[in-house]
Amino acid sequence: MNAYDWIVIGAGITGSAIAYELSKLGCRVLLLDPMVNSDRATRYSYGMICWYGASGAIGQLLLEGKARHEVLSEELGMDTQFQRRQMLFTLDCHNDLNLEATIARYQHLDEGFELLEPEEARKVEPLLNPRAIAGALSIEQGHVNPVALNQAYQQGIERHGGKIVPGRVEQLQGNGKGCAIATSEETYYAEQAIVCAGGWTRQLLSNAGIKIPVYFTHAELIEIPDCPFRLSTIVTSVNSDRTHLEEQASRAENETLWNQPGRELAPSIIDADAVQFRGGRLLFGQISRALSDPNARVNAQQSQQAMRERIEGMLPSLGQCRGNWHSCLVAFSHKRLAVLGPVPGMERVHLFSGFTTPMILAPAIAPRFARQLTGTPDSLLAELGLFLVQC
Repeated sequence: MNAYDWIVIGAGITGSAIAYELSKLGCRVLLLDPMVNSDRATRYSYGMICWYGASGAIGQLLLEGKARHEVLSEELGMDTQFQRRQMLFTLDCHNDLNLEATIARYQHLDEGFELLEPEEARKVEPLLNPRAIAGALSIEQGHVNPVALNQAYQQGIERHGGKIVPGRVEQLQGNGKGCAIATSEETYYAEQAIVCAGGWTRQLLSNAGIKIPVYFTHAELIEIPDCPFRLSTIVTSVNSDRTHLEEQASRAENETLWNQPGRELAPSIIDADAVQFRGGRLLFGQISRALSDPNARVNAQQSQQAMRERIEGMLPSLGQCRGNWHSCLVAFSHKRLAVLGPVPGMERVHLFSGFTTPMILAPAIAPRFARQLTGTPDSLLAELGLFLVQC
């Protein structure tokens, strides 16, 4: 006899969000993760909630994500630290060969950006080095503490009768009768299961003989637990190459290379981004690497030096602050906002992974997907082509 309606594998923001929405609908839910408060992507997310340029079906999801964040603290009974914050998208005068076109692209969006000269940008963000930029595009968007949001979701799961237990999945089986999820300590049974393992999703399903179009990057950053300086804004580069890296790494001709150890699917990139949370905790970086091995090792000392040199040019005060290097896996899927739906070749097992911007998309998509899973088809998710196979 199955003890649960749903087992959700992965207690990051995606797993916690869908587990909460299912438990809210009255389902018996078990949330399973090697470490419930894991040292992974959710912990090291910058927590940016961006809805600028929202239009069409994608825009509807972004605005729904914004609306969810505005009520989640009250609904979950715990402060997620959601707030509106000013964001500065710095313009690189050295690496952008068509600076005017970049500026025009942002200023033509529905929600306008304000163009600031370097000295104007420093007035907004006193820690900024005006000589390092050609200017900045300023806009007010949202920000959340990912750790607080995840804890709030998990509190909500337990309030609705769900259960959260630690456990590393060693075997995943699904058939016409239900699902069996084996860890080193115990085997759990459910009517159905959802894989929300973020950057580990590909390996987890690959171990079960399933190949899916979900990939991962190794993301490296530096954490300053209690920074002596205070950022007034969120600072990010307008010229991040992360999208290009993901597109290159997930090309069809690279598919077989993802199954070969030691492969680099695209050249690594480094961004000069910085965000600070309440209490002083600050993150900056980051380096993104498309390496085929999820357990690949890199030279942490060299990475830290490269990130410090990059951030010191932009925000000189932060470059010498004592902090800790961290690395985690970040999931993505080529040309998709996320990947949902039943996993081919494995009955009663579903996927909820590959989110490009999970902090705004997971809270928006999770209620819709939960209703889909419990019998109410969702035309918007189908329109966007998010299902791995059409439901």
